Amino acid sequence: MDKFAVALGEFNLKCRKYSRMKKLILLIFFAGFVFYSCNTNPPSSPEAYPVGKIVATTTINLNQSPISANKIVLLEDFANVSCNPCVISNQIIESLFRGSYAGKIAVVKFPTNFPSPRDPFYLANQPACDDRMAYYDIHDAPTIIVDGTLKPISGDSNDIKLKLDERLTRTAKFSIIVSKTFQDSSLIINIDVQAVGLAGINLNDLVLKSIVVENDIEFDQAPGSNGEKIFYNVLRKILPADEGFSFAGKSTLQQPLVLNWEADLLSNWNQDNLHVVVFIQNNQTKEVLQTGSDY
Repeated sequence: MDKFAVALGEFNLKCRKYSRMKKLILLIFFAGFVFYSCNTNPPSSPEAYPVGKIVATTTINLNQSPISANKIVLLEDFANVSCNPCVISNQIIESLFRGSYAGKIAVVKFPTNFPSPRDPFYLANQPACDDRMAYYDIHDAPTIIVDGTLKPISGDSNDIKLKLDERLTRTAKFSIIVSKTFQDSSLIINIDVQAVGLAGINLNDLVLKSIVVENDIEFDQAPGSNGEKIFYNVLRKILPADEGFSFAGKSTLQQPLVLNWEADLLSNWNQDNLHVVVFIQNNQTKEVLQTGSDY
């Protein structure tokens, strides 16, 4: 009887130890799951593949025209899906873009690799994002750059509007007209650039960039830890390349210059939400002289 009691006691002790061990293992597993899910919760999506072409025709006329052009301001937004302050700045930008500044500004969101290196938009376009962050020496998200030269406080709508208003008073040096259509599974882009005032401008310092952005990208699950599921004006492709088209050596052109560029149109882009933002920037001063878009 005593042996049986001793054996039973040992068995109960082992069961209690096993139970405690099982609970500890479950606790560690649960903590790890929570930690990982708080950092990122990427949606499942198929690998992107080409489904068509982006075909862009750009006509540049450097013979000054007597016409005038309204100044359009470029707002570049450097943000990340796991950046909590980005939620507020994104709401402010979208409110201005669709509200009182509609038609006056163009927006491009450049994803960053901080605070989370697993931002899916950054991973989809890492070289272009790295290049643009290095260009402005970006180290914080969110960071807003207005016309290449002004950096408002990202969470302060009044400061952002103040910087936009300051740039809107500038005289446009170019007219940039952008249009797009879809034909046979291809995005057809037409860009018309006309000089309207080049006094004091060194054309050798200028570059033109044509950026395909996607608006209203919506996820079933937030791809990062800040809870955002809808993203706006996200960089998809830069034409003709990440460095853009240089005006160097073009000052003697007497006839319009016609350029043709192509790139792949990818399967994970919603064609209905694609738009085009085109701007001319001085690489020495970083000032954006003029912007155009199909919005």
